[in-house]
Amino acid sequence: MYAYRPWRVATALVLVARLAACGDSPDRLLARAQQAVAANEPKAAEIHLKNLLQQQERADARLLLGQLHAAAGAWRSAGKEFELALAAGHEPAIAGLGLAESHHQLGEWKKVLERIAA
Repeated sequence: MYAYRPWRVATALVLVARLAACGDSPDRLLARAQQAVAANEPKAAEIHLKNLLQQQERADARLLLGQLHAAAGAWRSAGKEFELALAAGHEPAIAGLGLAESHHQLGEWKKVLERIAA
């Protein structure tokens, strides 16, 4: 008999999700990510956003990915995504606030003050 290996199941699910997303437009992937967030499925939303970002760099996708990381408490990853959202042209009042919160949560007070002053 074969031994049950959860990593094989997880790998298969990721591959199926990627194959299913191959034909989707970036707008469709963003819509799917937003639906996954509404359904409280952050991992599915993250997969859709990463597939979207492989096709096209988008500030709104970076912002949503940063918000997902922040909600999970992954502040370093959230900060990176907020920085990329700003670099891609997202509104500083939204992405900058997320970046400042990330710095705050990481105890990077000097960076918080720099972000507020910017």
